Amino acid sequence: MNGLIFQPIKLLCPFKSFGAILLGANVGETIRKHIFDVYVFKEKRVVLMLGMVSSMIGSVLWQFCATFLKMPVSGTHAIVGALIGFAILSEASHTINWDILIKILISWILSPILSGMIAASFYYMMRVGILLKEDSQTRALISLPILYALSLGINLYAILMSAPTLGWTTMPRKIYQYFTVLA
Repeated sequence: MNGLIFQPIKLLCPFKSFGAILLGANVGETIRKHIFDVYVFKEKRVVLMLGMVSSMIGSVLWQFCATFLKMPVSGTHAIVGALIGFAILSEASHTINWDILIKILISWILSPILSGMIAASFYYMMRVGILLKEDSQTRALISLPILYALSLGINLYAILMSAPTLGWTTMPRKIYQYFTVLA
């Protein structure tokens, strides 16, 4: 019984960590540098530090309260909101990048809609092509590696497209071009 519980955890932990590190770099970069101009605080680094710490504490407290109240909560949404609050109440209020914030808000609205449409399309194709057929188990066993490869390919493409922002500029150019052409 313990193997059934701990085996998924052993698989989940490294892959969730790799995903956050490799695919979350652009999100972290946007949150860190592009919501407002941090260089306004060049002479007041203590104010910037206190504002960032206050933003993190506010974000964590909101996530704790929302979780306690059984509300859906997003860490990214919470930290972006906290940073906007800090920027509005500080001398960075005139440097808030509203274009970036509008793009973030649009992505928050479109992301669940588009992912739901894509998931529904994949489910429909698998239902019609696999589940409703007489030999559904054989079809499922054949299509599973294909779906894994598709998922791996999409993730590999996303990682390689964000590689320059991760500081991987030493990757041989031909290998980078090869994988981006394949993906």
